[in-house]
Amino acid sequence: MVVDDAFDLTRDELTAALAVEGIPTRNYYVPPVHEHETYRPLYPRYRDALPVTDDLCRRITSLPCYSLMTDDDATRICDAIERIHEHRGAVRRRLAEGGGVAGERGGLGD
Repeated sequence: MVVDDAFDLTRDELTAALAVEGIPTRNYYVPPVHEHETYRPLYPRYRDALPVTDDLCRRITSLPCYSLMTDDDATRICDAIERIHEHRGAVRRRLAEGGGVAGERGGLGD
């Protein structure tokens, strides 16, 4: 999933809120491959040369996806993302305050 500006939360804010909802995510390619230690000797050559890669690495996250995933699992994830987006102002405030404030449903998006 690429979290764009229209979502009005950062990738890190969304993944933190999903974690509170009990939904794991993974941020792959952090840092981007061209910044890994193995490639570091080449890094000056690529500094500012891969703006799309750098941008996507800051905005992309992987949502749960597994062979035994049910429609209910997928709906729960989608509903959580929708709820988090709908309440993004409150989510951002709660995360800034330390995050763990849970609503009736047990998550930040309540």
